[in-house]
Amino acid sequence: MQYENDAEHLRDDLKDPHFTCYVHIGSVKDLGWQCAVYAVKFIPQVNIYLFRDHAPLHWVLNGRTPKAIAFGWKDSIEQELTEAQTKDLKTVMKAMADAK
Repeated sequence: MQYENDAEHLRDDLKDPHFTCYVHIGSVKDLGWQCAVYAVKFIPQVNIYLFRDHAPLHWVLNGRTPKAIAFGWKDSIEQELTEAQTKDLKTVMKAMADAK
């Protein structure tokens, strides 16, 4: 499932033992977001989130500013991706797959 700018829903999803989460920070027009939308079709246990900026994620980022975050089970961050990494579909798919 896809969600936009919903930090509370993300927190709830991170508690769900059946899903992991992938967060992209940017615009719906970003190639990185488009890669995430495509990749999640092959990895159904991942919910993806789009946030316009880092502010709603302050509770997990502690000042860091990655372009994307792949969460493992619960609220553990498995990987933070740079903008260049989010534009590579194979990298996005691997981050999602490794986090589950």
